[in-house]
Amino acid sequence: MGAVASAFTAAFVDASNVVKSTVRALGSTIETYVAAPRTHNANAAANPTSAPTGYVRRAIGANGADAGDAIDAFGGVPTGWLRRANGTGGTPTAISNGDIVGQWNFAGWYTSGGPAYATGASIRAEATQNWTSTAQGSKLVFSVAANGSATLVDKWTLDQDGSLKGVGAFGYATGAGGTVTQLTSKSTGVTLHKLCGQITMNAAALGSLGIASFVLTNSFIEAGDNLILNHVGGGANFGAYRLNGRCVAGSATIDVMNSTGGLLAEAIVIRFTVIKGVTA
Repeated sequence: MGAVASAFTAAFVDASNVVKSTVRALGSTIETYVAAPRTHNANAAANPTSAPTGYVRRAIGANGADAGDAIDAFGGVPTGWLRRANGTGGTPTAISNGDIVGQWNFAGWYTSGGPAYATGASIRAEATQNWTSTAQGSKLVFSVAANGSATLVDKWTLDQDGSLKGVGAFGYATGAGGTVTQLTSKSTGVTLHKLCGQITMNAAALGSLGIASFVLTNSFIEAGDNLILNHVGGGANFGAYRLNGRCVAGSATIDVMNSTGGLLAEAIVIRFTVIKGVTA
């Protein structure tokens, strides 16, 4: 059988284990029989020797074209698998706490100091316990290289208990926020369908220890959410107002209290942020 396999491999791949152009169209029909590592090359100018260490299969795209794998399914779910066992192919053993179950690396080409590929980001899955048939705890770790650095650093971890832990800023990006101005009075409702933003209140007078309440209609707000409120502009009396938000499905009632001993008539600007929450 070994001689047959060797002859078959020689018929379909060249000396560099690159699938010959005359048989590439057969694709997976022959893949099982081609010795690893192997390369599917649609770019004659690319260098097949520059693949990463330890690769089994490599695909090289044509110049100016996207390159990738497509998995089609009909009536089922297209699925990719990264599977690890310890031990050997003949005698696999269980993975242990701390083992990397699988990893995706994102590499780019550089010329200054190179040329070569370098990994600028990665996503890996790690076992968080020794695996058995009933214990398969895992976490996902997201790593990136910062600007001006060539070193990957773990930044965010989605842990086995569902907690998200990270290093760096966490919040909403441009496009998530907006602004709205309150008309008529301090009790006039406003509408802004954003997860964060600013509300400019009406400049009507608010007496000492008086409370004005208005409704923020917002489709992102759900019952159980938390609304963070801060007085960030409009008027000079910072610290003079107490703010409270009460969330229900589709809106929040915002209470503004003048905590001073005098009348205030300011169009204060309130910054709000919706933080998702549940009670179950």
